[in-house]
Amino acid sequence: MVTGDEDPTQVLIRSTPDFQVGKVSSYLTGDPNLLIAGETLRYTITVKNVGNDDAVDAILRDQSPVNTQYAVGSTSLNGVPVADAPGGTSPLSVGLLVLAPENPTPGALRADPSPAADNVATLIFDVVVDPGVLDGTVISNQAFVSAPGSGISDRPSDDPLTPILDDPTRDVV
Repeated sequence: MVTGDEDPTQVLIRSTPDFQVGKVSSYLTGDPNLLIAGETLRYTITVKNVGNDDAVDAILRDQSPVNTQYAVGSTSLNGVPVADAPGGTSPLSVGLLVLAPENPTPGALRADPSPAADNVATLIFDVVVDPGVLDGTVISNQAFVSAPGSGISDRPSDDPLTPILDDPTRDVV
């Protein structure tokens, strides 16, 4: 080492979670390709941490879309029923700490971009389309994931069935 030859350059290495949030819909009654007023619409949301740091406080929010009513008792996380919020409202409306089946800690999602990784939280909930909704009405819904301790706020869900990134899931009555 030569005196005065020290390199004062500092390199800041930042690690953070990064979420892929997918959201698809399906119709539970009647024709699986046709949504009719009064029918049940099921949403399936997947949250995967593809970043380079684990998330410890991942929370998902999702409001029931306009022209629908939340189906009481229909929410599950990784196949396990989740209690409704007070008044029989969706637990996602106030925010729900998510987790993957590999770690039972609420809010914990391990970082791993590998497609085969088991670090995916899967949430399912149902809504019923209002019976008086007119044909042609678009039901649009989007979920948001945050990790406040990592500075991530409102990462939107994406409908993987469209080429548009971070778009809401849309269904036509």
